[in-house]
Amino acid sequence: MVNIGRTDRSGTESRGCRVLKRSHGNWEAICLCNGVIELCVAPEIGGRIIQLWLGDEEYFYVNSRHFGRVYPPEENNQRSGWKNYGGSKVWPAPQGWSCKEEWPGPPDPVLDGGPYRCDVLEDRPETAALLLRSAPDPSTGLTLSREIRIFDRDSTIRIRNSMQNMAACAVEWSIWQVTQQMAGDSTKVIVPATSWRQIYGDMPYTQIESEPDAALLRIHYENRVAKLGVKPEAGWLLTVDPSRSLALAETFPLFPTLPYPDDAPIQIWVNGQGTYTLPAGRVDASADPNGCDAYVETEVLSPLVRLLPRQSYTFEIWWYPLRIKKEEECLWLLSGLTASEVKKF
Repeated sequence: MVNIGRTDRSGTESRGCRVLKRSHGNWEAICLCNGVIELCVAPEIGGRIIQLWLGDEEYFYVNSRHFGRVYPPEENNQRSGWKNYGGSKVWPAPQGWSCKEEWPGPPDPVLDGGPYRCDVLEDRPETAALLLRSAPDPSTGLTLSREIRIFDRDSTIRIRNSMQNMAACAVEWSIWQVTQQMAGDSTKVIVPATSWRQIYGDMPYTQIESEPDAALLRIHYENRVAKLGVKPEAGWLLTVDPSRSLALAETFPLFPTLPYPDDAPIQIWVNGQGTYTLPAGRVDASADPNGCDAYVETEVLSPLVRLLPRQSYTFEIWWYPLRIKKEEECLWLLSGLTASEVKKF
């Protein structure tokens, strides 16, 4: 792949969707762009969408400690420690280290840290799409894939995350999309919910504003580590950065009668100072080799799905990067939205 320079995202010169190959740091990246948005995919590092731009504004947190680096399998394991690159990736859930029905990562050398195959599905002015596919993972029995699609002169992004059971027996997993976004003092994540609980963080996370009458939960960023499990009443969430007049809406289907990992279709990780306790012991976030940079992690999960050998399951998520003046503009658009209406947004 060759470095062909930055994509024009202003829309003044480029028309229609395009697929471009270029270097991003030392990564061999593939980009989808349409003059409005650009997504940069790094297949070498777990099939990540490593950055998303709206115009010239970046959305995703990218860890400078690992930027442009590719680690061999022997450095992607529990002994060597996780390499948190940032960006958006897909994992299996539930996570854990107590039994074979839990995914013992990250790190792992296949789904999170291994190379994904990347194929161009479509490269037309009207639409462009990539398909990322992992190698089979011996721990879970799964192969994970992501179809990422953009549309002409539109900021809408469709992501179809899929898992296929490559094992000889039935397995049960959830698709778990994890997206790290840059955060500052004014950043907040808004969810249509009244029910939530703190999963991790040894100190209570208090920067949560609840509006029961409106069924809205606002999680304000604070430099304190925590993970929150949320039961939404509708299939969307909204991350807002008023200081930059930016927002990212994510929409997805909900299945209220089906079980979810941790009983939470949405999970929010707030990266910051402090400690949290895992079954193996207490972790000091400030001592993490990945650093303790400011970001929020929006995690969207599918229900738990039982797959027979060679059976597949797909979970579709839509992104809408937006410029906003007031968050109420986004909330009005999102209110009452159903999975069948996402393309109207």
